[in-house]
Amino acid sequence: MIYRIFNINDMTEELASHYFPLMTEGKRAKILGAKDKLRGAQAFVADMLARQCLSEFADAPEFSFSLLINPDSKSIVSNFNAEISVSTAEEYVACAVSDVPVGISIVKAEPFTFSDAQSLLTDSEIRYLFSFSKHSLTENISKESCDEPILTEKYSLLKSLKTAQFLASGRGIRERRNNASFDFFDNSVICSNIDYKVRHSEYISEKKLSLSVIDKNIK
Repeated sequence: MIYRIFNINDMTEELASHYFPLMTEGKRAKILGAKDKLRGAQAFVADMLARQCLSEFADAPEFSFSLLINPDSKSIVSNFNAEISVSTAEEYVACAVSDVPVGISIVKAEPFTFSDAQSLLTDSEIRYLFSFSKHSLTENISKESCDEPILTEKYSLLKSLKTAQFLASGRGIRERRNNASFDFFDNSVICSNIDYKVRHSEYISEKKLSLSVIDKNIK
């Protein structure tokens, strides 16, 4: 497995001039014509990272790959035996490539409501999350938003794990994401569904961003 993360603000003219010609004419037109400039930049970086990761993974030239990139959904490389996943979080884009179904997710640490946590997390994960709070569970339930830094960090990490597992599963976008739970043991994270392996999970404090990569066992 290979994964990378990139800040759109770190784009250089050299990178742009190298990777833009590698894209299809349709993708180039879509990026140039994007009304939302952030989404256009995310699409460009997603294609760039996918080519970098696939080139290293498959030991093939970066121009070799036929890509259908859907950030935060299902992405496909149609002409190589590889699985791919792309995630975005504002100015950050991440990509993972593996030989088995894989999901990558990056999530910004931001305030959330108790209802947000309840809709995403299992009961055990909610207890784990709020065990870090200086407030009681009852107080957190009644708060307008949960904005303690330790809570926003832990929630973003849990959300990234949930989303990475969801993407690795290949399930439909509208399906619920709390059908599997995660437990933390020392420096490892275990998914309750043994078909999935957490390959990487961390909170990057300087970016205020959580990153998780999960793949699925093929039986």
